[in-house]
Amino acid sequence: MLPSLLAFALLSAPGARADEVEGGVQAALFPDGLDFVEGFLTDLDFTLEDPDLGGEVGCYDELAVEDLYLTVEIESVSLDLRGSTLAVRVDFGQIYAEDFGVYGEDADTWDSCPEFDAQVEYVEVHDAVLELGLSVRAAGTGLELVIVEDPVLTGDLDTDVAWFPDDLVLGYFEDALFEAAGDKLGEVLPGLVRDFLQDAVAAYSFGEFTVDVRFEDVDLDPDALIMRASPDIDWTGVDGCPTDRISGTPGDSPTLRFEQVTESDFAVGVTEGAVNELFLAAWRDGYFCFTEDNIAEFLELIAGAFDPEVGSLRGTASLEAAPEIRIDPDGLRFSLRDIGARVTGQLDGEEEELLEIRGDINGRLTVGLDQDISAFTVSLVELSLDVEHLDASHLASGEDGEAKLESFLETWLASWLTTLAQDMVLFSSRYHLWEIALKVDEMHAVEGGVEVYVSLFHADDPEVDHTPPDTSFALLEAGDTWVELELSGTDDRVGPLAYSHRLDGGGWSDWSGETTVLLTGIQPGYTRIEVVARDQWLNVDPTPADQWLEVDDPGETTRSCACGTAGSSGRHGAGGALIWLGGGLIFGLLRRREVG
Repeated sequence: MLPSLLAFALLSAPGARADEVEGGVQAALFPDGLDFVEGFLTDLDFTLEDPDLGGEVGCYDELAVEDLYLTVEIESVSLDLRGSTLAVRVDFGQIYAEDFGVYGEDADTWDSCPEFDAQVEYVEVHDAVLELGLSVRAAGTGLELVIVEDPVLTGDLDTDVAWFPDDLVLGYFEDALFEAAGDKLGEVLPGLVRDFLQDAVAAYSFGEFTVDVRFEDVDLDPDALIMRASPDIDWTGVDGCPTDRISGTPGDSPTLRFEQVTESDFAVGVTEGAVNELFLAAWRDGYFCFTEDNIAEFLELIAGAFDPEVGSLRGTASLEAAPEIRIDPDGLRFSLRDIGARVTGQLDGEEEELLEIRGDINGRLTVGLDQDISAFTVSLVELSLDVEHLDASHLASGEDGEAKLESFLETWLASWLTTLAQDMVLFSSRYHLWEIALKVDEMHAVEGGVEVYVSLFHADDPEVDHTPPDTSFALLEAGDTWVELELSGTDDRVGPLAYSHRLDGGGWSDWSGETTVLLTGIQPGYTRIEVVARDQWLNVDPTPADQWLEVDDPGETTRSCACGTAGSSGRHGAGGALIWLGGGLIFGLLRRREVG
């Protein structure tokens, strides 16, 4: 019972709603990542429309500019970490305006400032550079970038003015123009940087979960910009079976240091506390409940353990506490406490309890990164079952029958589940978000958390592959009910391919880097085999390779063909024939019969 219960609980538990999970999600943007952000701020342009450039200057009561529309082009942006400040330097391509007015008014009678109203044909700023310093702060659901070093705009001004009264006005005009443009850029650029940083961490979805974060803290140092946040996770799937029983241990949420030697741009860390809060919320809302479908699968699995005369098997299962996770450099240690199962059935016309068992399951999860199939994988190791209660009188007899059964279950559980959960595929390790491609480089378990290091690419980066591979496969060997295939593919890049296959339009298999596959359960008649390849950038062949098999009934006379033969050694049986149909070509596999 317990092997299936653990499998259901950890690997295929039905969905429920898990919301407002709080814990530690932390992210670090390294200097290379800042370089990547710079690319998103390059080649932007905007318009400074009719800014308020009025004021009292010298003997003038008001000097002002009207009908000014200034176009600004950003040529490049540089972001540097300088202690607790994010230093920003912007080099501009063109800052330009034309056909606007400049006027001066003087209401005093005892000075000699001539009033004027001039038309400016154009103004252009060459070699313009803006420099400012920003601090980054947490602001609840967002980030706040605050100017701590006033923006300074420099450059060379070139104008064609119909008439200017004197150098005082020209100086005012130049100073005011630079000040206005600098202030405007000081307003715009922090918002652009903030939005990018926030979007990188703040809100996304995966599968049937949506995630939002509440920023708690931000640190700046010469090595990284580190953001810490609490996640709010919503399950959007079908509700499960909520429970009022709430128990669990939050775990630790240490400050992750992101000290692994890496050339990555970005890192994301999840603490032990966040993982346990997620499990606790999922437990509270019924994610780990057992449905009729789960129980039916389990009963089918163990039916052979009972007397054939036992009928109408029924089962119940329960998990009395949320799973608990502890994380250290060796991996993730998990504990399922007080997990139990009960099976009843009809025996001699009476409803009998056939099996009742309860205990704790402990083990370790090792999470790996398989670059061949671009995915995270997980394996169960060091699995143990501690049985606290066992009643199996219909399965065990004798004074020590139940003790032997308990020992068998503990050994079988560890062996069966360890084999079942080896290198199980969890999530993809490459993603495409907005105009960004993400590639996971490394993953490390540390004390109290897991750190994942990521490289970022613009969608048009030459390193990002957008061309899918082309799939092919060949028949290696075949029997009456099985066939072995050799899988292959061609791609525009050098690198491993992953493959998936299916029979007769059914479900596709998990992605695997294996290039040979054994398909069993082939039935007499026609069977369609499809194989599809995927490259490391998750480009999937849009036209899977497919072939038809015709399998003769083993009891019928074997048909022959002049297409070729296969010997009787290896896996080939003594009867039946497979005819490979595809692309107008027929390849016959004939097994020789022994002549008496």
